[in-house]
Amino acid sequence: AKILFLIKKYLYTLFKCEIGDKMKNRQLLYIGNDKFKIITQDLNQKCNENEVMIKLLYCGICGSDLGYTYVSNHSENNPIVLGHEMVGKIIDIGKNVTDFSIGDYVIANPGDSCGECEYCKSGRVNMCPNTKFTGFPPYNGFFQEYIKYPKKHLYKINVENPLLATLVEPLAVCLHSLELADFKFGMTAYIAGAGGIGASLLYLLKRYGASKVIISEPNEHRRQIAKKLGADLIINPTNKSSDEILNEMKSNGFTEVDRYFEASGSNSSLTYSTHLTKIGGQIIAIGIPKNDIFNISHSEARKKALTIKMERTIKNNIPTAIEILEHDDTLNILISKCISFEDMVNNFSLVRNNEIESSRVIVKI
Repeated sequence: AKILFLIKKYLYTLFKCEIGDKMKNRQLLYIGNDKFKIITQDLNQKCNENEVMIKLLYCGICGSDLGYTYVSNHSENNPIVLGHEMVGKIIDIGKNVTDFSIGDYVIANPGDSCGECEYCKSGRVNMCPNTKFTGFPPYNGFFQEYIKYPKKHLYKINVENPLLATLVEPLAVCLHSLELADFKFGMTAYIAGAGGIGASLLYLLKRYGASKVIISEPNEHRRQIAKKLGADLIINPTNKSSDEILNEMKSNGFTEVDRYFEASGSNSSLTYSTHLTKIGGQIIAIGIPKNDIFNISHSEARKKALTIKMERTIKNNIPTAIEILEHDDTLNILISKCISFEDMVNNFSLVRNNEIESSRVIVKI
């Protein structure tokens, strides 16, 4: 115990430049109507016994962040800190924390399920109706410089570039999506959207033995990323009907697919899914539509006996996602642009309209 105390004391001394008697915490607040503002507040730096203090480094912008802003009612008087795809460095620990040390790089599971409901007890923690989710009301997220976080939801990560760790949570979402789809070696797949989720899905599908993967994406930069990740057919869906897309698939030697992943949030892409999925196939809806409504052909889905599933966050996929990223930095190509708090305040429209050339936009904190 004495040796452990001395080690902690040494590490505290090493990193004490992060901690002062009067720490200030800079936060990026969402105040509604696609507007943000930056504030600085005093920070209560004392950790509870099972908490750690984290200096946040980067946080990704998720489609669910953008989807939430469509329906939220936040204002200057009712702001929120968004963000749940973080990586940070521990700068202080509570007295009961023995499995983390000052200086560790960590990522967080943003969902705190209750552990008591029927869903948690059956292993379906992602369906817990009592989940407290960081970055969604009433819980502030990670677009801030510092946060105290319970140790039970943290994971160490060892990567050469901490920026890559922001992909752990979206990669875990994709792993859960493959489980949900009951994906098997040799199956064919169609991915609508080559953003962070779509591109990560492409990477995993090729890694786990998909025979053919088709991806559709209107953005040229993202289509180039999909090419580098090994997509077998890349389609620009702009102004194309589902018949035209299917004809393009067939003219290149492809047919309807076993699994269709909607990863863009586009209304049309899920509408097209029933036409592009083969009889007995499955459709996995991951993206979040702007108007909260998806339209599909009931008759086509019924005649093909399609199964349609909605992806909801993650289960226990974070350790697998970390292991993949610690041993393979391929997905580094998804991150070609970091932006600042000031960029979010002054140029959020660029994020909203996908005008930043990066499959995953990351906020540098």
